[in-house]
Amino acid sequence: MPTMRVLELANCHLPEEVFDDLLDMDGVHADPITRVHLGGQIGALVYAPEDDEYHVQWYGSMPPELARVLRYARSQGCRYVLFERDAPDDDNLPYWEW
Repeated sequence: MPTMRVLELANCHLPEEVFDDLLDMDGVHADPITRVHLGGQIGALVYAPEDDEYHVQWYGSMPPELARVLRYARSQGCRYVLFERDAPDDDNLPYWEW
């Protein structure tokens, strides 16, 4: 049975305004970002494309902080990143205090 890997990361691996923008993009077109509800909190499931231009075609640009995380996810064999408040931090990525 086919499966795919998802990298779970704490929201703090993105600046707060970038994370908030992800949630605002949910439902735009048939976009690669989906708002998810996780036990009373909201997270974002984001497709990690092999090419940064994938997201640019949807939104016109991609924040460099998000591009870095998505490239890292792909390097770990993951096709998606699930950003959620209670997910673990990853020492390989920068993080921001909210």
